[in-house]
Amino acid sequence: MRGKILRKAAVRCLTGVFVIAAATAVAPTQVASAHEAGDFSCSSGALCLWIDAHYTGGRYSFFGTNSSIHAWDIADEDSASRNNGTSGLRARVWQHVNYGGDNTVCLTMGARLAHHFAAGDQASSNDWSSSCG
Repeated sequence: MRGKILRKAAVRCLTGVFVIAAATAVAPTQVASAHEAGDFSCSSGALCLWIDAHYTGGRYSFFGTNSSIHAWDIADEDSASRNNGTSGLRARVWQHVNYGGDNTVCLTMGARLAHHFAAGDQASSNDWSSSCG
């Protein structure tokens, strides 16, 4: 009798471990999906920049060429971007005003970048071009 009780307890214990392990294995996927599900909507014809990665935080929309974006809080704070332009040109983000320094982000029409990594927090101006150079 005592052996049956111990076996039942062991089975319940192992079942609990499998349930916990299965729940833990699913959790990272759910977190990643939440990050990818950020609102990356962007007005037609615009280059949109977000303060935080994965399209979170404040979103700023830029139309046309801007020699300086320092009038807005996104200057030197960019972490995600989307080219929702309609001209077929690439949207380029520059490290310094007047398109100086490195071209830190270059997106083809319709492209988006959820995280700028090392290129982030450097936006100072933007333009549109047929190439990234």
